Amino acid sequence: MRKVTVEPLAQAELGKFAAQHRAGYEYVRLHKPPFSGSKKYNNYSPGVVSESTLRNHLPFGYILSGQYTTQIFCMNEDMTQEVTGGANGPCNEDGGHKVMVTYGPIPERWVNLSVTPEQPNTDFMNAIRSMAYTGEVVGFTMYDPDASYDDNYNMSASKIRVFDGRGLYDSFVPVAVLNNSTYKKVCNMDDDLVCLVSVTAI
Repeated sequence: MRKVTVEPLAQAELGKFAAQHRAGYEYVRLHKPPFSGSKKYNNYSPGVVSESTLRNHLPFGYILSGQYTTQIFCMNEDMTQEVTGGANGPCNEDGGHKVMVTYGPIPERWVNLSVTPEQPNTDFMNAIRSMAYTGEVVGFTMYDPDASYDDNYNMSASKIRVFDGRGLYDSFVPVAVLNNSTYKKVCNMDDDLVCLVSVTAI
């Protein structure tokens, strides 16, 4: 019965999260250089993508909840530090990496209050799992003391995984993101602040 009456509500919340992330990606896509032509540089900057910008790329009728943040990160080669300079802007440095991250707290309704640090309850976990099977990489942050460097999946040797509910680990939150002051305000796992997160290379 809960799969029919409760989990669809959790899926709707995750759908809002995913729609915001896709809107941010659409903004980035439109500010990349074309495959052909004289333009060579990305025309976007690191930082939080404003709500007004996101609204321009959201489906008709979508209303932002204000609960989640979409942010662009331009980082060094091992993804441990944000890049702030560069002759052609910080998002055009040779050897650097760029990701877009949407993040925010797990909505209180869907938190399992019996564990520390907090985690999604069973209904929300089932919804996260169902999102993963549709191709949406949405998960919640989880500390993994055994995580180590991997040149494909964990270039910054981050200890924070993004858990998708299927028993798989789809991505890591790069160290440069973990150290960002805006991100840390709501998602600092040193303070047991667990977040919903989606990380996409751009």
